This record gives sequence, C-alpha cells and structure tokens, in this order.
Amino acid sequence: MTFKRKAVAILTMFAMALTIFAAVPSGAGASTGKTKLPPTAPPKLRNGDITIALVRELGSGDFFEQWALGAKQMASMLNVHLLYYDAEGNDALMATQFQQAMARHPNAIIVDHGQAATMDGLVNKAVSEGIPVVVFDLTTTNPKVVQVQQNDVKLGNLIETYMVDALKHTGKVAYVYVPGYAPLDRRNQAWIAVKKANPKIDQVAQYGTVSNSTEQAVESETKAVLTANPGLKAILAPYDAFATGATLAVEADHLQRTIKVYGADTGTPDIQLMIESGSPWVASACTDPNNDGAVLVRTATLMALGTKEPQYINIPPTLLTQHYLQANHITNIASLVKKLPALNTLSISTASWMPKINFAS
Repeated sequence: MTFKRKAVAILTMFAMALTIFAAVPSGAGASTGKTKLPPTAPPKLRNGDITIALVRELGSGDFFEQWALGAKQMASMLNVHLLYYDAEGNDALMATQFQQAMARHPNAIIVDHGQAATMDGLVNKAVSEGIPVVVFDLTTTNPKVVQVQQNDVKLGNLIETYMVDALKHTGKVAYVYVPGYAPLDRRNQAWIAVKKANPKIDQVAQYGTVSNSTEQAVESETKAVLTANPGLKAILAPYDAFATGATLAVEADHLQRTIKVYGADTGTPDIQLMIESGSPWVASACTDPNNDGAVLVRTATLMALGTKEPQYINIPPTLLTQHYLQANHITNIASLVKKLPALNTLSISTASWMPKINFAS
C-alpha cells in the first residue's frame, strides 16, 4: 500500500473514531453512551442497566474496523455498556476472552466470527447459564442462538456470476479462500455451483491466509501466483482483505495489469482503492459493515430485554462496481449509504422506541 493510500485510510478511520471515542472507548472494557432515550424505552436501558459483551476473533482490517465503529455507535445510542474483546486472530485467546466475558455476567453476548470447533461448546455453555447469545458469521448447532449473516451464499453468487459474465464464461482464475470460516465457506458453496455451471472457467490456483496481517500475506502469495500462472484473467477474492492484497500485487506487476480482481465486503479504504484510476479491483459484493455491527448490537439488546428474535437473520448484500462508484462520485461509506440508503437496514432488529442510526451523515 502506498504512503498516500495508507495516510488516507488512517485519517479516514481516525475521523470516524473521533465521533464516538468519548462515549465508547475500544479495548476490553466497559463503555456506555449518554444518549437520552425516549420515555417509551425500557427503564433498564434508560437507567444504563444493560451490559453486552462483544467477543471478536479479529478486529483489524477495513471491514472489521468499521463493523466495530457501527457496533460501538449503536451501543452508545442505546445507552448500553459494551464489553469489547478482540482476540486478534488468536483462536485460543478468543476462547479465553469468551470465558472472561461470561464471568462478568452480561445481559447478552455477541460473538463475531470464530472457529466453530472452539466456540460451539462455549456458546452452548453460555446459553445453558441463561445468557442470550447472538453470533455473526459463526456456525453453531444450538437452535437457541440467533445467527446473523450477510446472506453469504447470495453474496458469493453475486460477485462470482458477475466475474464469470465479465470473462464471457471462459478463462483462468485464481481463487483466494481459507476454509473453516463460516462466511468464506458459504461463499465457497456458491463458487462450487458457479464453477460447475461454467466448465470453461479454469481455477488454476487456490491460496490465502487469515491473520492480523492478511492483506500483506495475500499480497505476497498473489505475487507468487502471478509468476506461476501466465495468462491469468482474474482473481476471485471474496473478502476485502483478500481483495486488497490481491489488488496491490497486481498493481506492482506491470506485466499483468490486465488482470481484474473481484472482491467481497467493503469499507471506506476499500472504496478509495477501487475508485483509483486503473485499479484492478473492479467489483465487490457487500453489505455496510457499520450497519452490520449496529444490527448485532440491536439484536443483542432486544434479546437482553427478553424479546424473542428469529433464529436466522440475513442482512441483504448488494453488488458494487468500480464504474458505479466512479460515476456517482462515491468516495467513502457515508456517501455510499447516502446513495444506497437500503444498505442501512433500519427495519432489522428494531423497536418503536429505538433511535435510528444514520451512517450517511
């Protein structure tokens, strides 16, 4: 990533964080907003008596950082104490942090990503102790757990079919994928079906890394794939950190600048990378990560208050193209949501007394 791009990304995230920093500091600890709720809001909320733990497998990267901002801002508006834990990609640490969260007896727990083999038993234990649990992009076998996702099979299909159509249903494709992560596995289900329906699409490589430095790892891996696969037409990278790493690798290889990158998920720095003149990243299927975080906090709040929520909640994705972003002068998430207000799914997990969050301002 160039110095200019790094600076823009850092300044953008810093400005967003400043809007809520005073009310909701990050890190493992308690936070609460001071928003005055209407008289119709439950007394527990108005009195600041609701505590929700948010336990995350990973907090770094554009998508995850903006997801956290949306969650914290929503918690602030609802006067909810948010206990925030970031395992920084460490599976064992996430399990420990979940147990630490349980020990603080929150009114509900949000689990963001994670490995099913590690987290399923812990989630079941929390439920058995009477703690409501809502998960985002984590597979669980417990029917009492509310599962929220970005309708990942549809999201995967959106970007994969767009790529295949752009290739006129033939050509060599590299695929960035790491199994074991619920959203990636669901998007992979869609890719298996798309490949089967398009036998002239030749997947010549599969690779990837998920860590605290995913972008850098995938950039390095992509450079090796480019060298080993002359004639490559496209890279399918259905996670924004994958797409960023792949894009930077293609940009650095002046002999292969015709290769296009097809991604998933988006944040403000992702948009800024896509709209650069000549950027290889030409399309992405996504939801608004700020909205995703807000939906999880609203869902957990309602569960903490005793409201029964649906077992499965899908946040609908949309397809973004580089051409659309450039033609509509979209440079960040706020301008995207202003142009596509349906990305802010205010009708999901809500109540008449809940304040409406606006990510377009």
